[in-house]
Amino acid sequence: MKKNTLIVIICFIILIIIIGICYYYGYTKRYSDPDQIIGGDEDSHGCLIGAGYSYNETIGACVREWELKSEDGVRKAAKIAVAPLSFPVTVVKVNSANCIGCFYIKLQRNDNSNIIEIMLDNWTIRDNNQDKNKVYCRAEQRNYDICAMDYNPVCGWYNNEIRCIKYPCAKTYSNACSACIDKNVEYYTPDECPK
Repeated sequence: MKKNTLIVIICFIILIIIIGICYYYGYTKRYSDPDQIIGGDEDSHGCLIGAGYSYNETIGACVREWELKSEDGVRKAAKIAVAPLSFPVTVVKVNSANCIGCFYIKLQRNDNSNIIEIMLDNWTIRDNNQDKNKVYCRAEQRNYDICAMDYNPVCGWYNNEIRCIKYPCAKTYSNACSACIDKNVEYYTPDECPK
């Protein structure tokens, strides 16, 4: 009888150990998988459902509908930014810039999570090479009282305090000194302003 009781106790202990091991590995696999994203359920377009995204046919991307107000032109800006892309994206953010038809759009690829930043000027995607020519006005340039009268034209681009009606939101100045004295100019680019 003692022998049977001892065998039952040993089998019971082995059973508890096996259950514990199975529970532990099942728990850690389910809750510590580094590839699993919280709210990672996706629809057929790769939109994160748990994060509130759904596919918008008109825009052609995953969006949070409540974040895109049509009266502000945000939907139009998102659609323009997504149109040339050949891969699925999520519209993360759309911010209005300082002129009509000017927006900053942040997109995320659904296939590899890379971030894409797009700028619109007058409802047109701006070439990022244009940013390489920007020269931001320094504090000491703002304090000049007099500028040389040389003619080396620059396009002085206004800061966010100025709301422009049409593109470009800028003015041609005779030189960089003249542009930076104007407190409304944030930066300048070489040559006259685009027409």
